[in-house]
Amino acid sequence: MKKIKLIPLALALLIFLCGCKRVSKDANSSVIDVTSDIVSKVTSDASSGGSEATTESSSAKQPTASKITGNNKAPSATSGGTTAATNVSVSTGDVKQIKQVPVPHSGPAPKALDSLNAKQKEHYSKLYSMAVDMTEGFVSLGATYADINNDVAVAYRALLYDFPELFWMPSTYAIGDNGKNETCVAFKFSQNGQSSDYLIQKSQKAGMEAQLNAAVNAILSKCNGDIYSNELTIHDSICSAVDYVNSGDGLQFTSYGALVKRAAVCEGYSRAFQLLCNKKNIACVLVNGVALNSSGKLEGHMWNKVKLGNDWYHVDTTNDDQNLGSNGTFISHCYFNATDAVIGKSCNISAHVSKVSFGGQDANAMSYNFFSDACKATTYYYFNYQCSPYILTISSDMQQAANAIIAANQKGMKELQFAFLSDVTYESFAGNMSTYNNTLATILYQKGIQLYNMVSLGETVFYYWK
Repeated sequence: MKKIKLIPLALALLIFLCGCKRVSKDANSSVIDVTSDIVSKVTSDASSGGSEATTESSSAKQPTASKITGNNKAPSATSGGTTAATNVSVSTGDVKQIKQVPVPHSGPAPKALDSLNAKQKEHYSKLYSMAVDMTEGFVSLGATYADINNDVAVAYRALLYDFPELFWMPSTYAIGDNGKNETCVAFKFSQNGQSSDYLIQKSQKAGMEAQLNAAVNAILSKCNGDIYSNELTIHDSICSAVDYVNSGDGLQFTSYGALVKRAAVCEGYSRAFQLLCNKKNIACVLVNGVALNSSGKLEGHMWNKVKLGNDWYHVDTTNDDQNLGSNGTFISHCYFNATDAVIGKSCNISAHVSKVSFGGQDANAMSYNFFSDACKATTYYYFNYQCSPYILTISSDMQQAANAIIAANQKGMKELQFAFLSDVTYESFAGNMSTYNNTLATILYQKGIQLYNMVSLGETVFYYWK
């Protein structure tokens, strides 16, 4: 992690007296060591997240790298909503009949199902029945036609977007014609060295569903307030419980991985948040796009949108879960009920499925969304709603900032969160960060307070002291 430099001029900041809890993601941080009344060292310290493959939409506009100061996490190649199909030959004897079950359509959130055309909805319904049953072998989806492969791909992704509780579903499936002009699909198959399978065995399903339900209920039991406070409890519970882990048996992409194994990538975080919100009657959907990682590279990413009142907001639990390296972890709220403008500083949202022209491209591998509602309201953005901010003018002597930390320390607090009023003030601050930190740390050390860490994330800054 690089050292960050800063500038002296007077800057307007919003200071938030907000408590933060444990989390585990990376951020740019400066560890401040005060051994006398002079600051002797300002170094950078943060651990980096796993390297992940790009699943970038070809139509994505690249974000400005200079605005990204935290280590944003993004999923590996099979997450961010992407799937993969294996084309195979299907014999008539391999095809099974299944009993179709009704697709539930209750709850506060819209369904990706509603974005599908008539053919895609037919496939979605059969795929749902196969998923619930954990069907082994091939099932006919009906007569083959020119666009059926892409229609099945869109339908399957829509199904996974609507039901985060189907944690056993693979990202791969087999598809082929049975020689009778019928297209058939299988989630569990093995043929000529090619195979696909559910993430768990059918015999494990009931027990693992019970584990997931227990984890869900444990968090929901703490949600006893209004819609905003319940959403905040869900957000903070996920951030405090889950470790960002980009390896494993595939469950790191699922709600089960996040809530039971407590190890997930962005897709697992997002599906867990969706599941908990919808259980608490908070409309929540998945968002697919690309984000800049700590190396400034675009990678596939997944997060959420929630609807509060009549307005939609972005929530990114993955990037609100931050790791301070040797100095512990904390929960950020930079991306809690954020607007399009805020999320756009680090992420680009993929196009709605209705705007995508697949042409000769594989719909499994492309990045697109099923929900396109704009997020422009600021009513429930964390920094507006939660923290009762006041304006603090930071000058080169840092005395007002020191006074705020001293007052917070007297209240038993050990951290303060600052949010900048504009890109300009943040970029100015970022130009001479070491000067600010050293000045502030010196003042506080003389008052018996050791400022040991500063974390720059997005356009917020956290100071930690002992």
